[in-house]
Amino acid sequence: MKKKILIIIIIISIIGGGLYYFFGRSSAEQSSANIVNVDLQELIPTEITTKVSADGNIKTKNEKNIKIKINGLVKDVFVEEGDQISKNDKIIKLDDEKFQKALQNAKLNLRETENNYEDLKATYETQKRLNNLKIIEANKNLEIAILSKNTEQQNIENKKYELEEQILETKNELNNLESRLADHKYLYDNGAIPEVELKQSKENYEKVKQKYINLLHKLEIHKNKTTPNTIKLAELKIENAKNNLELLKTNIENEQISKNDLEAAHIKVIKSEQEINNIKEDINKLLVKSPINGMVVNFELKSGDKISEGTTVAKVADIENLIAEIMVDEININDVEIGQNVFITSDSFQQELEGKIVYTAPVSTQVGNINKYKTKVEILNNPGVIKPGMFVNAEIITNHKENVLTVPSIAIIGDDNKYVYVENDGKAVKKEVTVGLKSLNKVEIQGVKEGEKVIVGPFTTFKMLTDGTPIKENSTAISKENTK
Repeated sequence: MKKKILIIIIIISIIGGGLYYFFGRSSAEQSSANIVNVDLQELIPTEITTKVSADGNIKTKNEKNIKIKINGLVKDVFVEEGDQISKNDKIIKLDDEKFQKALQNAKLNLRETENNYEDLKATYETQKRLNNLKIIEANKNLEIAILSKNTEQQNIENKKYELEEQILETKNELNNLESRLADHKYLYDNGAIPEVELKQSKENYEKVKQKYINLLHKLEIHKNKTTPNTIKLAELKIENAKNNLELLKTNIENEQISKNDLEAAHIKVIKSEQEINNIKEDINKLLVKSPINGMVVNFELKSGDKISEGTTVAKVADIENLIAEIMVDEININDVEIGQNVFITSDSFQQELEGKIVYTAPVSTQVGNINKYKTKVEILNNPGVIKPGMFVNAEIITNHKENVLTVPSIAIIGDDNKYVYVENDGKAVKKEVTVGLKSLNKVEIQGVKEGEKVIVGPFTTFKMLTDGTPIKENSTAISKENTK
């Protein structure tokens, strides 16, 4: 029995060993067949530079088209085409005969308007002084009329009071005489006094009575006639004084020189002065001077030529100070900034020139069907080989970084979420990265470490890679130097 068991164990061992050998070898062969051969690049710090290409022409930094600002005939010519001139040098002068005549007439007209204005001003001041005196006198007459009325009223009141006092005194006297007459009559009737004394007493009584009646009559006349007549007359005098004052003001307003008349005369003086200034400005326009230092180009005028306002008489260009005017495509313009370095080349010269961006146009210019932006480059090292009009190519350095990790753009996979494959223990490991600067042949990345090896090709292998795919480095692996 034991022998049978031993034989079975041996048989099972032989079978198991055979199966292990068969399946193990098959698996190894299959694993070897799935390994992907890749190119690896070791990440080391390096630098990256981004550029924008453009082309254009050499132009003068400072040039002026000099236009005439007035119509006229050329009288004097001071330059020839090709002359080197300085700022404020004379170029041409137009004939000034008609302008000098116009200036003389304008000066005479100014003298006339100034004299008219001064005469009018003197008359205005005299009238103003006299009219003020007349107004003062008329106001005083009105005041006197008012005062007279007040005085008359006071006199009337005083007269009335005086009559009333006299009437009161006379009435008292009359009452006394009446009592005395009664006493005398009694005495006469009783034979105490003679008839003469009684008669005298009656005469005295009648005399005072008549006086009393006269006073009452005077008071009535004073109240009913004298007072209203006197007040009415005083009021008429006041009204007359008021009317005289208003009439005087109206006559002054209608007849005297007004401030508007004086202002109109002064405006004529100002206009005459302005006319003289305008003519002088026109005379100054007759002499055309250079606004800059430079060379005279495109100049063909001669004495006697008739030219119109706005005509370009010459161009003055500073051919010593040149710039490159290039056209940057709209897809690149947002990367271009003032102060960036530029390298300029051309088929017309062998040197590579250096420059800096000094201007970018705010509005595009259509070149064919493409929108481009005029950009000016100041040339820093002009060796004397460039001339206006030359065609040039420009490389604008838009950015530069050092000590960054970069890979060829082919190694970056993904649209929204970018990633690369790095080698780890013979396998491809997927790592998400952030992309930075992009040059023509490489891209800055973050999310990986220095010393890691990134799969950079071949292009056909990327479709075969997944996270964990076995890989093997090609014998022609990319060296560290290729990352520079």
